[in-house]
Formats: sequence, structure tokens, C-alpha cells
Amino acid sequence: MKKSKLISVLSAAVLTASCTATAVSSYASASDKSLSTGSTSLAFDISPSTENGVSAANPKTTAGFVWRMYNIALNREPDAKGLNNWVTKLNNHTATATDIIDGFFFSDEYKGKKKSADEMITDCYKAMLDRSPDATGMANWKKRFDVGMSMQAICKGFVGSDEFKGLCKTYGITPGTIKLRLAKDENYERTYFVYRLYKNCLGRTPDGAGLESWCKQIKSGKTGSNLVQGFVFSDEYKNKKTSNKEYISMLYATILGRSASNSEITNWTNQLNKGKSRQYAANGFLFSNEFKGQCQKAGIEVGSKIPAPEDIPPTPTQVNGTLYKGNGIIIKYKGISSPYNGITNINLYIENNNSRDLCIQIEDMSVNGYVINGIFSADIPTGKKINDEITILNSYLTKNNISKIKEIDIRFNIFDWDDYKYHITTDPVRIIADYKVTTN
Repeated sequence: MKKSKLISVLSAAVLTASCTATAVSSYASASDKSLSTGSTSLAFDISPSTENGVSAANPKTTAGFVWRMYNIALNREPDAKGLNNWVTKLNNHTATATDIIDGFFFSDEYKGKKKSADEMITDCYKAMLDRSPDATGMANWKKRFDVGMSMQAICKGFVGSDEFKGLCKTYGITPGTIKLRLAKDENYERTYFVYRLYKNCLGRTPDGAGLESWCKQIKSGKTGSNLVQGFVFSDEYKNKKTSNKEYISMLYATILGRSASNSEITNWTNQLNKGKSRQYAANGFLFSNEFKGQCQKAGIEVGSKIPAPEDIPPTPTQVNGTLYKGNGIIIKYKGISSPYNGITNINLYIENNNSRDLCIQIEDMSVNGYVINGIFSADIPTGKKINDEITILNSYLTKNNISKIKEIDIRFNIFDWDDYKYHITTDPVRIIADYKVTTN
């Protein structure tokens, strides 16, 4: 481009921005570095410059700021219409420097260049900080691209810096702010949390829509356990048909963000091989201190346990007399009676052939499907036998409209009364009865 034409374009921009109607009647000579526009005289350095690849025609004015954006982002000189438009907006304070950043870096022309992450980050440094990137900064911003954050998240980080504000001050323009459009751009740790699930669980980088959807769900209150359940127990992961060892390795990488030791892998794999469910294993990871730390970094609540088969009580076994037999302990059902007005007793016979002195209590009980609080606690020394009873207040029965006891579901809690370290919770059993409750 000839120097006279360059000066003409810049002159037009300045004249339009200041609403000056004076026409430029003559151009400076090739060696002249000033342009007279009536009452306004602007000085331009038109000598060659290579700093940041920006044109030397770069005065510290609104026109100069717009010019350098064309040069850095679009790698071309501005067209007169575009230059005039942006300069006018800046001078009228209807646009900020950030508006220009947004307009250039999100234009179809810039997107069409299909630049690499390194190239886009370099453009941000040159456009917004007026310098080349340092290695640490480049790595920091690149990892945001790597997890799926957009160019707007990168730009927001730059325009919020003191360096950018200082640059805008030298051009006499307002810095402005960027309002993020996407949830995935708001918080790196949160987005990285979702990215890690995609990468380590599903074995792929997230698609844009999926990443944005999960980030939105976290904003709306989804917890860490919600996300883990959504990925680990998705059809996509199940279809991988992984072995128990592969599953445990995946949990370490996905939930804890690290590799596991051989002993850790062996321990959990053995538990799965012996019948523990995959949900049980996942819950073991979810409520570890390591995962709590991961959630705190991302600003996410840990959440509740994933429903596991181990948490669902088995269907009670119907029994005729023996409610429990094992570990040297026998508990037998001996019938129902009402020895006093207002109470009903479930009569039991108990033997303790265990080597420990034991206490037996009720873990949970229901009558005809209604939860009932029975009164029972039996202390049984080793080698002894007792007859005892579970006492039910009839008021509990009448409150639930129970006039006849048809079935009783019950589990017992058995433990060593000396140190409480020995502990058994029995499987649920069902007693079939036909007993009319005494109401007198």
C-alpha cells in the first residue's frame, strides 16, 4: 500500500470520528511523516516496524488501537468503512476496547483462519498485552483450550488484567468487560472436572454440546456424585464391557484424578470379584477425602451415595420358628401374647454358644408393613440360654390401624457387650402370624 494511500485511510477515520467535514486536499510526500487536516495535525510514524508484527502506522489514538486489531487479528490493513465505524464508536463511548476484541476475535473472518491454540493465544498476548507470550502463560492458557473452554474464556482472562487496562489507558479508551456466553467458560476447575470424566471414563474428548450441558447442570445444583453416576453408569461406558481391574483403574483416574498403586488396584478388584457391586466401589471413592478435595476445587457438592444393591435390604425369608442360627447363636420365635393390658409381646428363645458375652437388640422391625418400635435388649453371657420378649405398645399398633398382626419383618443386631468390636446384623426374616390385638 502506498504511503499516501495509508495516510488517506487514517485521515478519513480520524475525520469521520471527529465529525470533521474538512476534506484532505493534499497528501504529504513520501518522506513526510505528518498529515495536516485543517485545524488538526496528527503525527504518524510510517517507518517500517516489526514489533509484534503490527504496522508502524500505530499512533496512540482510537484509530491506532483499531488499526492494530486489524493487523494482529485479521493480518490485514483496515478497510475505511470498518475503521471509521469502530473509531466512531470508541470516540462516542458506545463501544469499549473489549467490544472491539469481541468483534474481531469472534468474527467469521477470524474464525475462518482456523488458527491453532498456540496461534490464538499469541494473538491475545499481542492484541491485549502488546507483547509476546511467556512460556508459563502460554501453558496456563493452553490448558483451558485443552479442556474445551472457548476463545471467549481466554479473552476474558486477558481483558481483566492490569496489563490490558494499562494498554487501554495509553490509547485513551475504556477497557470494558466481557460477559461470558457459555457455562463451560466460567470456571476452569469445574470444566476440567467434567472433562476428566469424559477423558478417563468414556475415553474421548467431550463434544461441545455435552460439555456445556454438564457445566450448566452443575450450575443448577448437580453434585459430584450425580456426575459420576451419569458417566460411570452410562450406556456408553457399560458398552465398553470393562473388567473389574479396568473399572477400578478408571475410578482412580476419573474420580481421584490419579493413577493407583498395585495394592490399591488389587484390594478393590478382589472385593468386586467376591461379589461387591460396582456401585459399592464407586461410593467408596466418592466419599474419600481425595474426592472431597476435587469437589472443593471445582466448587461442587459431593452429593449423596449412588444407589447400590448392598443398600437395598434383601427380601425377608419366611420362617416357622428359627429366626437366626449362626456363629454359635440361636434365636427362635415362640409366639405372641398379651400378658398386660395395652402391650403385645413377641416371645423369643435365645442361646449363646459363642465364646463372647453378647447383647442382642433390634436393628429394624415392621408389623404388617408399618415400621414399629419394639422394646428389646437381651444380655446373654457365653454358654447361657434365655427366654425374652420384644414388647410392642398397642398404641403403636392402633395408630397404624393394626387390629390383627399378620406378618412381622425383623432384623437383629448382635454385638460383644464388652468392646463392641464384634458385630453381626442378621438378614431380615418374616414371621407369619394370625394374632388379634387386645384392645381392652
